[in-house]
Amino acid sequence: MISPLSHLRSFLLAAALVGFGTPAAAQLTFDGLAWGTPAEQARARFAAQGYRFRGTDQDGDLVFWGPLRSELVVTMAPGGVVGVALSRPGTLAQVRARHRAAADSLRRVHGPPTSTEEMSASWERDSVSLGAWYTDRDAATRAPQGGITAYGRGYWAESERRSDLERAHDARIERGEQPRDTLMVGDWMRVYSDTRVLASFDSSGTVRVGPGVYRTRFREAWMFTQRLENGTKYTGAVREVEIDCRAMRERLLRTVPFYDRQSSPPVDVPPAQRRWTTPAATSPEGREIRRACQLGAGAGG
Repeated sequence: MISPLSHLRSFLLAAALVGFGTPAAAQLTFDGLAWGTPAEQARARFAAQGYRFRGTDQDGDLVFWGPLRSELVVTMAPGGVVGVALSRPGTLAQVRARHRAAADSLRRVHGPPTSTEEMSASWERDSVSLGAWYTDRDAATRAPQGGITAYGRGYWAESERRSDLERAHDARIERGEQPRDTLMVGDWMRVYSDTRVLASFDSSGTVRVGPGVYRTRFREAWMFTQRLENGTKYTGAVREVEIDCRAMRERLLRTVPFYDRQSSPPVDVPPAQRRWTTPAATSPEGREIRRACQLGAGAGG
């Protein structure tokens, strides 16, 4: 079994999840954490290693902040831990160097990887996998990022269980057995899209509040997932704003993050802090405002 190293917490120094022993004897684990470990034990273990617990997300996974801006997510199933993912941003040179060091360390313990790509290497054994990866442009942060992932035997079964629950939830909504989240109710018209975001505005909810000025809502659905400070996942946000179609500027009033069809508590901007901002005309925000003004003049009156 892999012995934990003190520099796991410094994936930091580039190599995590390595241990002592021979490839034939080494088991695929995350720093020796047993698969099936209960949530409270896992939480206490990582807290003792310097990870600050942020919260439990919608799926029951444990989310931590780690040293030097790292993030740790522990995937939980009814039977305990089934996965762990550690990630940390940096410059491209930094994440590449950490990736090489981590892959080399894992190779010394586990032998040749089962599969390799330019930006990843993985080891698989007995339905368990362990891998090192990096990307030169993370979808959410647009910055380089690297990490380590470990998936236990129950990981894919848990993923399928969650998918089944999500499909059943959607079916109940479609049959009218469960109310829709009112956040999504509106006449949404697309105003901008690219590889990262699909933005729409609520034409039916657009109200004229002054000459050339409208109060409306933008719904921005992302092609990636982010997390709130408490660890809750969200894949987009509805922003309630005022837009000034004469100066092509906006003033944020409220933001409501959402995940799938479920909204999180709204975040209101205090009246004294509501400031007009003028985004660049070619930016996604600038294009949203311009198109909403084109469509909203008729919708809002």
